[in-house]
Amino acid sequence: MEAFNTIDGEPNYMHWLLEHPAGFVVNTARPKPRPSYLVLHAASCWTIGRGARGGGRLTGRQYQKVCATTLVELDQWARTIVGGELSPCGTCLPSSGRTKRPNPPRSERPRTLVGEVAPAGERVAERLTGASPKRFRPGEILRRVDGITPLLASWDSATKPSQQRLKAYLDTLQGGLGLENHADSGLYIDLVVDVGLAARLSRHYDLENYLTPVAHRLGWGRFVFARAVKRVGGGSSITIGVAAEDPAPLPERWTSLAFKAGAGASHSAWKQGIRAALMAANVVQMGPGPVAVGLAWRCAPAKNWVALWKPTGDAMGPVLGEPDPHNCFNVADDRIVELLLHRDVDSSMGQDIDVGMAWRSTDSSGT
Repeated sequence: MEAFNTIDGEPNYMHWLLEHPAGFVVNTARPKPRPSYLVLHAASCWTIGRGARGGGRLTGRQYQKVCATTLVELDQWARTIVGGELSPCGTCLPSSGRTKRPNPPRSERPRTLVGEVAPAGERVAERLTGASPKRFRPGEILRRVDGITPLLASWDSATKPSQQRLKAYLDTLQGGLGLENHADSGLYIDLVVDVGLAARLSRHYDLENYLTPVAHRLGWGRFVFARAVKRVGGGSSITIGVAAEDPAPLPERWTSLAFKAGAGASHSAWKQGIRAALMAANVVQMGPGPVAVGLAWRCAPAKNWVALWKPTGDAMGPVLGEPDPHNCFNVADDRIVELLLHRDVDSSMGQDIDVGMAWRSTDSSGT
């Protein structure tokens, strides 16, 4: 499922229609869908596509579009999230001969959190598996650079000062590490970030956002393990070395879960499935304070595993907490003071991905 609810999002909505001609679209009010106005269209319907007036009128102002490739997803979203019933478009989906189910009393509707579109119970159960991806640990050190000033990822245009500063930082880092003299696979990154102030350990300064630009610049395919720690004092550093497989079981203080996440990590339904699996496993949300998190992926060699970091972390709301009641994927991951990321390469996986998660409470130094 994808929602298009801004004026600027209209070109993306039109692109979705082109890419999914057999899909379905719900036209509803914005900013909040109305249970009494959930009109279901075929993606080919001219009334909500290129035949309609654009200019932000389709996905901004009064209306938004919620799109999916199957009717099941939209029907479940309408009933469990919005609390309404889909009404077929009289132009593309005439209602003659269709049976319209009555809305159940509100007290009998299943309780679901904002933003959740849980798969059917049996599908969640099928995701759970004991086959956790391999984990790694630092081995031989190849190069360490001290006294660096790590920078967070930036999504500004290339001409913006933030991007220019990031480029200069990555240029210096790449030159200092001299990776051209080392292996092209089986390596690890170990990044220590001195954030300077204690308040930054639990607010913003996400470790994944420090690691992502470094891994992209140095070449994600080289690495099977990445670790980042944030602390106050002691300075920042980066270490590159040879990773070693860690076959030892996780210590008892860690809680862990492994499951089959399937394909389609670039779509919101993928992380919705991960979140639903966590909820189906009845995980207990961690209390306040700093935490350590380990994530592992079993995937094909060609899969850019760095692109899996953010959507997997975004799905950890049932574990880390969801401060924003209107966005279940805006999770409290800025309190992670130690982040461990593992890549288990398996040529038989194709487009599928297995995910392993582990978490524990910690102190501000990561211990």
